[in-house]
Amino acid sequence: MDADGVPVPNPALTAPSQCSAAGYAENSSYQPALLPYDLTRNGTLFTFRGAATIYEESAYVQDSIALGQLHLNLGLRYDHYDGLSTGSGVQPRVGIAYQVHPTGTVFHFSYARVFLTPYNENLVLSSSTGPGGLGNGSLGATNVQPLTPARRNQYNVGLEQQFGPRFFWKYTHGAYDFNTILNTPLNFPIQFRQSKIDGAMVRATLNNFHGLSAFAVLGHTRSRLFSPEIGGINFGTAYAPVARPDHDQGFEQTTNVQYQFQQRSMHDLWLGFTWRFDGGLVVVSVPDYATALTLTGDEQQEIGLYCGNLFATVNQPLRTCSSPHYGATLIHIVAPGTYNPDTNPSRITPRNLFDFAVGADSLWKKDSYALTGRISVVNAADKVALYNFLSSFSGTHFISPRVVQGELTFHF
Repeated sequence: MDADGVPVPNPALTAPSQCSAAGYAENSSYQPALLPYDLTRNGTLFTFRGAATIYEESAYVQDSIALGQLHLNLGLRYDHYDGLSTGSGVQPRVGIAYQVHPTGTVFHFSYARVFLTPYNENLVLSSSTGPGGLGNGSLGATNVQPLTPARRNQYNVGLEQQFGPRFFWKYTHGAYDFNTILNTPLNFPIQFRQSKIDGAMVRATLNNFHGLSAFAVLGHTRSRLFSPEIGGINFGTAYAPVARPDHDQGFEQTTNVQYQFQQRSMHDLWLGFTWRFDGGLVVVSVPDYATALTLTGDEQQEIGLYCGNLFATVNQPLRTCSSPHYGATLIHIVAPGTYNPDTNPSRITPRNLFDFAVGADSLWKKDSYALTGRISVVNAADKVALYNFLSSFSGTHFISPRVVQGELTFHF
């Protein structure tokens, strides 16, 4: 185990008695519903032909008004959508900014009524029930409803100074998301009853002080989807009353510090350091450890799934575990019986990343010619971490490994 008590993989270890690894005879990822399209079992290609013409007309007016320290941005927009469904929206927008002259502080407030139209990717497929469509029950579909335009009320509040917080609230009736056909990469849009997204961002800035400058940006995003699904294909999955999609993250921050040497002999040498912390996105596909045991060997080894001292591999996935020590190194799987899709979902393991840079803005200078250079080290600790895992729209992504970059620039 490492210093934090997390087991470290040891390929030399064999499976202990409390763990078992699957053999090669059974394909645990087999999907019976895909049998009609399984070419290895005399299936046929999935063929779909669909077409639709979508029209949208828009018109808007806007104006900006300055009244001393008060600034107003006013607008009105109208949209008409005519596609697989129809709808119209009148959208007032107002932005207010007021500057407190003695301190230079600027207060912001804005409101927008937004008319949202359905995503176009595979929209016809997601709304089709005819020949070749997916709403004929072959894959267990329970309903197919065309996606309709959505409406959103959005509020933004904030202030600007060397230390400035901003807050936002987005309330959408008929919110959109994406789903996939079983475990295939085929995406299609769906629609939920509503969504609520709120969060905050705080930025603190240290202006240049004897060559030292810095800034820090802290953020929080809470995203929630409210069932039932009201548009698109539903394959019978029982959505939770409230769930968090995989772009919800409780806390993240980026801090950058830079020092510029003042001496001419240093050729405008500067040193930079960046620290980024991410609290971890939601992992929708792994609500508990029992679900993790059903993943493929490749998926299990990607998240560092372990049972006791045994780690899953591509060829030997874990299928059972009776050890009290189990989990995954790259995602935080909630304890048994505690999973809640709204208040306690599984998440990517929190991570700290560090970058360093050194550069000179005047390595050589003559008349209108100049040579600058820099060396950057990204992910200096060579941290192995996930950004997301089995996202329905973007898949799985790892954090970039350590990268050393050098750059010379000639100005003329």
